[in-house]
Amino acid sequence: MTGSFSPEERRDIEAEFHRLVNLSPAKLRAWLATDDSRSVGMTAVGERVTGSAQPEAVGHHMGERILESGPRNTPT
Repeated sequence: MTGSFSPEERRDIEAEFHRLVNLSPAKLRAWLATDDSRSVGMTAVGERVTGSAQPEAVGHHMGERILESGPRNTPT
């Protein structure tokens, strides 16, 4: 989808976001700060992440992006 969204589309997008995201921003932020969150997943080049010393997993990076771009009026 490109361009601007109608108010109804924006409501639908926000409702879908909240349906799919099952952690509050505070809980997601806390999870992303753990070693466990840095020790699972796959890198952008398809390597399995098994330790926090490896490159960042795609899912961890996306969690950070969600916090950056999530709804501004959601309590943290």
